[in-house]
Amino acid sequence: MDLDHIVENIKDLAIETIEHGQREKVVVSFSESPSKLWIQLDSKKSQLDALLNTMFEYYSSVTEDKLKVQEVKEGQLVAAVSEDESWYRGKVVVSEGNDVTVMFVDYGNTEVVEVECLRKVPSDFCKLSVQVSSYFNCSESFILCSVNSGY
Repeated sequence: MDLDHIVENIKDLAIETIEHGQREKVVVSFSESPSKLWIQLDSKKSQLDALLNTMFEYYSSVTEDKLKVQEVKEGQLVAAVSEDESWYRGKVVVSEGNDVTVMFVDYGNTEVVEVECLRKVPSDFCKLSVQVSSYFNCSESFILCSVNSGY
């Protein structure tokens, strides 16, 4: 793992997009409300699973202090351990003392975690684009249209 190349800015990650009129099999990874959904491309599921397995193995075994997040900034890219005890790529939404609200960028959901549950993200974990896009239900017939404003 290349610890000399840490990615801190979420904007440095590519975002998976679906063009207007493009047909893709998708998975709803999170629903914020009946009209706001977070979706993933089904075709990228195996790549995301492989990334998350690698992250779990890596962060569960590494003890390097240089990966610990010392200063938390809104918009910062982090690896965060979730309530399911797995590691995910996340974006810092709010930081209040020891509590940090993180949006998991490959799923769309948020959690409040402690600063001790955050790690820096080596560039090796940034090769796969962000796997979730936010979509709104634009009509009663459930036509999905991209707003691409989640980041």
